[in-house]
Amino acid sequence: MSVAVPEPEAASPPTSPATPSDEADTPARRHAKRLFEAVHAVTDTGRSLNSAARELGLNRRTVGKYARAATWQECVRRTRPRRPTSLDPYLEYLRQRWEEGEHTATVLHQEIVAKGYRGHY
Repeated sequence: MSVAVPEPEAASPPTSPATPSDEADTPARRHAKRLFEAVHAVTDTGRSLNSAARELGLNRRTVGKYARAATWQECVRRTRPRRPTSLDPYLEYLRQRWEEGEHTATVLHQEIVAKGYRGHY
């Protein structure tokens, strides 16, 4: 018997109301939840990680990660906060100019240099 990993489903609204600590429902979060459920459906029956990996068509290390996790949220990758750059003070101006129709990078660079930007093109 072969248990297949559930196929990704079309974006659907969450069925339960989100608590304030919940993050946005994203494809990555839905995928992690489906994998967690599939791995636990197989490994909770006493199957080995190697056997579960073969059955699900996943890498053994992936199966191990999901099998060890107590909740599917532990398996979701965390994104690091964006680091500030020297361009940050000019981003709003650049967005405004882009929306006005200026899409030439050299022109935009010259304009922010005139405003004090010291970075290279």
